[in-house]
Amino acid sequence: MWAAIRGAVWESRWLYLPMAAIGGGLAAYVLLLVRGTWQQDYHGGSLWFTLLTMARVFSYYLRLLILPVNLNADYSYNAFPVTTSWADPSAGLAVLFLAGLWYAILVCARIRPVAAFGGAWFFLALLPVSQIIPHHEMVAEHYVYVPSVGFAVAVAGLFDPLLDDPLRRRVLYPAGLLVLMLLSVRTVWRNFDWRDELTLWRKTVQTAPDSARARNNLGGAYLRSGQPTLAETHLEAALRIRPDFASARANMGKLYMDRGDLDMAERELNTALILKQRDAIPRLWLGVVQARKGEIAAAEAQFRTTMDTFPYGAYAYNNMGVLFVRTGRLAEAESLFREALRLMPELTEARDNLARLSRIDGSGIPPVGPGMAGTP
Repeated sequence: MWAAIRGAVWESRWLYLPMAAIGGGLAAYVLLLVRGTWQQDYHGGSLWFTLLTMARVFSYYLRLLILPVNLNADYSYNAFPVTTSWADPSAGLAVLFLAGLWYAILVCARIRPVAAFGGAWFFLALLPVSQIIPHHEMVAEHYVYVPSVGFAVAVAGLFDPLLDDPLRRRVLYPAGLLVLMLLSVRTVWRNFDWRDELTLWRKTVQTAPDSARARNNLGGAYLRSGQPTLAETHLEAALRIRPDFASARANMGKLYMDRGDLDMAERELNTALILKQRDAIPRLWLGVVQARKGEIAAAEAQFRTTMDTFPYGAYAYNNMGVLFVRTGRLAEAESLFREALRLMPELTEARDNLARLSRIDGSGIPPVGPGMAGTP
């Protein structure tokens, strides 16, 4: 079988090599430049501690496939502890466990080749997310999608020879059906956790209370649903776990802005921008804060910086239009509102502001003050 596979790959090498080069280049461009997912340092401070951690992660993935309980939407920022010592017993046990599995795969290669193929598939499919090249998302359940096919093949390869015995078949068929039913029920039950963002992040915080990102996302969800007290609780928790978390700083700034504490809002939003200069959302919010404080030139600078940022440019055009209305530059304001609607036709604030602008009386003041799009 392996000789046939090698022969087929070799014959089509001139097809596969360009595809691999293009795919690898595109992946590098997206991961390293567009999405910024490359991490400079290894988890735990060294390659060896990263590999020890990944031995625990691979064992954890196998546990999830066998017993899918305590599922988690986010494992970042302390949700899955990193191994930082050679004396970590869980890492040592994981290494021994995986070494035993590889020995079993080698044994099965002679007597259960299909099972060995599935086992090798599982581990090889995990190589791209094994942190040999550091990546900020160390653990994620969606990383197991492709490896799970290999796991299923391995299980099928182990049990298939047993089905030749009628007695064993009478036991294995009902057992397999029971397992399938239990996994189906678990899938349906898990889907309830994904019905809205509040439910999802509440569940995630219950499962991983030390996940800074889950705390931040739950705080943001509470903020959007008009529950600032609960939002503050979880945003503060996120910042205790990771004080340099730019998104949590930005959400805290938005909370202060909504509360009317403009000085605290400005401080948090400036901190967020120091931590992550290219983030458009805190810059938009900072512009709104500065506009409310009467710092028109500073607010205009924030909005101009954000105008070319997709998909937030529409909010920047709308907010700049509001500033121009307040300073009497009505013709320019109208063109800005129209540009905001061109970029984002569903932006209600820009549509309402344009309608108000058409009803301005002789004093140059709209009947209702135009609103800034403060929440992208």
